[in-house]
Amino acid sequence: MVSTRPISQVLSRLEKVSGGAPRWMACCPAHNDHTPSLSITQADDGTTLMHCHAGCAVSDIVAAIGITEADLFSKPQSSTDTVVVNYDYVDEEGELLYQVVRKPNKSFSHRKPDGKDGWEWSASGVRKVLYRLPQVLEAIENGETVIVTEGEKDVHTFEHYGYVATCCSGGAQGWKKEFGDIFDGANVVLCGDQDAAGRSYLRQVMESLTCAANVSKVELPPLFKDVSDWHDHRGSKRGIDFMVDTASPISSELFEETNTTFSATSIQFSDPESTNHESLLYSDRDVMTAQPMWGYEDPAPMKWAIEDTIPYGYITILGADGGTGKSYIALRLMYSVVTGTLFLGKATEQANALYLDFELEVEDQRRRWTQVLRGLGTDQNDPLLVNKVFIHKPEGSLSDPETVRKLCEMVADHSIGFIIIDSLTIGLGSDSTDQKMITESLKRLQKLGTVLAIDHVSYATGRGNLGNASVYGSVFKRNIARSMLMLGRVDGGGLVLRQNKTNFGPELDVLCLEVVFSEDGRTVTFEQRAITDDVMMGSMGQLKTLEVTDLALRSIYAESKSVVSPKEIETWRRENDAEIGERTIRNHLTQLKNNGLAVNVGENSWVPNSSSSSRSLPLGAVTSDDSGIPVFTEGQVVRTKNGLGKIEDVELSTQGRLPVRLNKENNVKYFDPGDLELPF
Repeated sequence: MVSTRPISQVLSRLEKVSGGAPRWMACCPAHNDHTPSLSITQADDGTTLMHCHAGCAVSDIVAAIGITEADLFSKPQSSTDTVVVNYDYVDEEGELLYQVVRKPNKSFSHRKPDGKDGWEWSASGVRKVLYRLPQVLEAIENGETVIVTEGEKDVHTFEHYGYVATCCSGGAQGWKKEFGDIFDGANVVLCGDQDAAGRSYLRQVMESLTCAANVSKVELPPLFKDVSDWHDHRGSKRGIDFMVDTASPISSELFEETNTTFSATSIQFSDPESTNHESLLYSDRDVMTAQPMWGYEDPAPMKWAIEDTIPYGYITILGADGGTGKSYIALRLMYSVVTGTLFLGKATEQANALYLDFELEVEDQRRRWTQVLRGLGTDQNDPLLVNKVFIHKPEGSLSDPETVRKLCEMVADHSIGFIIIDSLTIGLGSDSTDQKMITESLKRLQKLGTVLAIDHVSYATGRGNLGNASVYGSVFKRNIARSMLMLGRVDGGGLVLRQNKTNFGPELDVLCLEVVFSEDGRTVTFEQRAITDDVMMGSMGQLKTLEVTDLALRSIYAESKSVVSPKEIETWRRENDAEIGERTIRNHLTQLKNNGLAVNVGENSWVPNSSSSSRSLPLGAVTSDDSGIPVFTEGQVVRTKNGLGKIEDVELSTQGRLPVRLNKENNVKYFDPGDLELPF
């Protein structure tokens, strides 16, 4: 039985409701609506009528507030009168002209407003227009591609993938020749049903597009009725982008009453019920085509969110035991990404960021975020942060496709380029040893973009064995992630960050740092340490023995500025509790030479090959000149006694000071270089 008071049920689920019976306004829940654009009217018979002036369909609106269209009626409806879904056809200004209504028996009807808050089941005398007309006109004006489909459902499918699409009412027989004039100078892609009626429809559309700049046709894979059918069988955005990008220029011959010929670029799908774990790894590589390995332009360099650490557009996992400060470090990393500043000496790609927290409440993470910002000498209202950093506590799990779909919409709404998940195991909300669930969920998460997933770890990581450690659960977590970082606490209280998997280059050096809380706990700072600092006691165990010899060579050379002997390295290793024999050290030096990391300049005389190695200084050190003062570059972020700022110019003033443009005050002040610090 349908509720007898549908209007109260609707209004209670909307935001910013204003007005009174029989008409109200509210924010539309089906799009990112800050200024109320949803009109709600109660008809004389108690039926609730809704119209979004931004063009959202009623079906999308009711779905967003958790009811059905049947709930809009004040009394049970017969099967012939019940509306399953309706599609609004509006004019250039967004005013409703008529609706196409689908009923339970899959038939379609037209209806138009009767001027009395009701409907007249006819479209006679009403001007016929294209579906989504305002969006189509705007896209054409902006030079965007417009997709012409055969039905409203297919329009919404293309919109789901980020395209502007349209169709006409009346199906394959409804296209009017005058519709073609709308597409003057436009780039049009056609995608109809794969049957005789669909080919006839597209031929009518094509023949009307005499003013279009380009007309091409999408080739759907065999066995799929239309693009919505393709989407329902796990079609991905990557696949639809490929089909649109490779759409073929068309002529009327393509629409003869014969079977469509499918090109070698057709997309193949496996049966979703029989898909095995291996094929799921490639579930969004929909395009089955062979690519030449010759004659192509050189690929663009690999893009990194964090230089050599977090690859852009992929999933990276940060594993750590409880209480190591991984969430604080993630927040500090988020600051670097949002502001485009260094993180642990690594360059970052500036992007808006979203923190997805499955463990703590939003207020708890805001407290942590405030602590981090205080340590950086700034606060939440820093212009570098406003409208660029967000947090959300999802109600659903990451193993739920609908939750991920909504997160994708959130990412798009806020132009998010970097996502932190805290934590992955809890966020998945399912059995982390289930390989199929892990594979499907992580491949789905890749649609979010660049992801850093914080996760809980095995016992080995808890004991500090970072080199071979992994996160809890299925090995497929590690297999699908493109970079894996492990964080562990050492005896001296410091932290060691080690990369133990990367698909795009050599593993990073071990990075050493300390998280320092103020006495009152209101401020947290992050200090990069040398591996030989007292606070890093026990961290040598995180290095391979060859790496320790490399570190010894570079540390001794950095201090003495002269050649280094194997005997000196033996002494250094003994003093740092990493003792081995001189013969082994000589073998190490030969191996380092073969790897391009060391140079033999004479008998028992070695120097590091700084030009060929990222280890140009001892691990954890800061690049500086002989004075010990950091060498600054123009635009570099520094910490001053007045807060954070950027180096305006590297030329010293007559008083020997550097100009710094302060973030909070947005003006330039001069500071002695020795008083400036790197923020991390």
